Amino acid sequence: MKPKFGADWEAGISKETTEPVWVTNIPREFYDFEDFKTGKWDNYDLFLPQFGEVLSGAKREYEYSKILKKIERDQVKKENYALVLKMAKRR
Repeated sequence: MKPKFGADWEAGISKETTEPVWVTNIPREFYDFEDFKTGKWDNYDLFLPQFGEVLSGAKREYEYSKILKKIERDQVKKENYALVLKMAKRR
């Protein structure tokens, strides 16, 4: 996915701001929780001027079918996340 604010948006935040900045709803890794109905991601990053990203977190996806759908969408190698898939399937 191409970021709305350009490929180098993270570096720009740190250089252009003078106050801490919270960034939320970021299309990121397949294991971050994405609400398929609204398209919103439940995650965040905290950026500090001159330092960049200092904190990052997210609600994690836990439903097998959604994890699998996002792995396929993002062309991630399933074998690299076999344990995650196995645990989600058992849930």
